[in-house]
Amino acid sequence: MGRGPDFPRRPKPANEQEPKSEEAAGEQPLSDAFVADARLSKRETELTMQLEQAREEEAAFEERYGMAFEEFQASFDPRTDVNLSEDYLAWSRAAERVRMLRYELARLLQGGKRRAGPGTSTPERDEKSEKRRRPS
Repeated sequence: MGRGPDFPRRPKPANEQEPKSEEAAGEQPLSDAFVADARLSKRETELTMQLEQAREEEAAFEERYGMAFEEFQASFDPRTDVNLSEDYLAWSRAAERVRMLRYELARLLQGGKRRAGPGTSTPERDEKSEKRRRPS
């Protein structure tokens, strides 16, 4: 059996009608550029926070030894105290992390989308590729 006679549906009153799209509701749809910008902003914030934390670790070693890592590295003898060797390793990791985070943040702010890490660009790789591109 059928549904019965096809009667036209009564339209809902204006205050009960649902908008058909975001534009009809007075909202603009999110553009891809806006979403990408928000992602970059979020990533920039994350990198800045990580950089601040790594810089604090590095600064603690600089304050402890009264010199920059490069000076400490030049005067470091691995056959000395074990605690000094452990500090050297921790400090070198912090210094490397600061260097890579600064580089990654600079790339992000310059519009680079690649993340520094295994198989991607690093300051050393960029320098080598730049030398290959320049005529001698």
